[in-house]
Amino acid sequence: MAVPDVVLAESRHGLVVLGGARPHGFGAAAVSLDGGVVDAVNRDEAGGSLLARLDPADGVATRRIAVGSGWVPRVVSADGRACALSRTNASARPVAPR
Repeated sequence: MAVPDVVLAESRHGLVVLGGARPHGFGAAAVSLDGGVVDAVNRDEAGGSLLARLDPADGVATRRIAVGSGWVPRVVSADGRACALSRTNASARPVAPR
């Protein structure tokens, strides 16, 4: 069985998959340059935050690590092995001191 094409798009609710086996949303997430890896912050059963490495086609997590509250994925490295996190909104831009 062939895997259907996957389209990733940024929405006001975060990163979403518009194609694939089952369309779904990732929320606050970052995708690797080749589109093969998505890193997203999810809640665990106890209400803590987990950084999950996901397959964008099916949304299945291949790895999870606990992170502090408020962290959001911003960029995944070119090789897909690392993810930079930030506590600021994507629209927040630093202002140079005067």
